[in-house]
Amino acid sequence: MKNFVRITTAVIICVAIIISCKTTKSPTTTTATPPALTYTASVKKILDQNCNGCHNNPEKKKGDFTKYAGVKAKIDKGEFQEEVFQKKSMPPKEPLSADDFDKLKKWVEAGAPE
Repeated sequence: MKNFVRITTAVIICVAIIISCKTTKSPTTTTATPPALTYTASVKKILDQNCNGCHNNPEKKKGDFTKYAGVKAKIDKGEFQEEVFQKKSMPPKEPLSADDFDKLKKWVEAGAPE
């Protein structure tokens, strides 16, 4: 009978410890990081829809935005930032949506990754 009481007590203590460990464990929270903005994944689509009507011909000297190198050249000179963010003169016919404007700005601020 003493062994039964000892074993039962030991089992109860073990169960209590296991339950205690599970309930006191701090929950792990994962914050989803937004996908990185890149020319290929995010920006090219915006430029295709809003800019490449004019910026698609390297002979016109407006810059070829169909390729990363063309956009990056304008960014490196500061021309892209001036026309799009400061003067807000580009695109001239219809302004960018707030979402597209923010994406372009964050992309340029992140170093305009390809």
